Amino acid sequence: MGELNPDMFDEEDIVTKGGRRERIKLRLKKREKTGPTASDRRQRTAEIQAAREARLKEARERIQSQLRERHFSTETREKEERLLRYIEWVEDSLSQGYPLIKEDDLKFKGVIASVKAGGQHRQRKRSAVRVTHLSTSFSAKNEEERNFQQNKTLARKALYRNLEDHLKLWQTMIKNSTAPVDVTQMTMELLATEITNN
Repeated sequence: MGELNPDMFDEEDIVTKGGRRERIKLRLKKREKTGPTASDRRQRTAEIQAAREARLKEARERIQSQLRERHFSTETREKEERLLRYIEWVEDSLSQGYPLIKEDDLKFKGVIASVKAGGQHRQRKRSAVRVTHLSTSFSAKNEEERNFQQNKTLARKALYRNLEDHLKLWQTMIKNSTAPVDVTQMTMELLATEITNN
């Protein structure tokens, strides 16, 4: 014999043992619920749109701030070439979905570790490393290890995280924008406008 359909019975007609009656009552109540009203849907749509606009604004402001920190501009031919390398890197990385780092695009520099507490136990040589990504001017420094190669590896990992965070801002901006984003045009626009402090 097939399974009984609870819709066939009124709630008072259902008599079962071991909590089954309660489960059937819950099923009946769930079926009585109606979906969201039109005003609920409009409000939810407005909330989603407001959240998207907030994410877009935050991403734009952070990218703009990072571009200004790295002194990107079109004032001289050299600065314009740097800016074009940056735009090319962003476009290539966006198409791949992760930050592209070419070995010849990295510049490593040994620096003397800064003095910290317990500095008497530090090596007094150039074991700290600063790595700079030439296309974006992002850099990272590591001085935690005594070995130059270990610091170089850790600095490279820190640089990759910085570039990944920057690329995520671009991805956020593209995802939350209502119109297609042209990286070149957006970069020029961000450099041309003043940073808003709202």
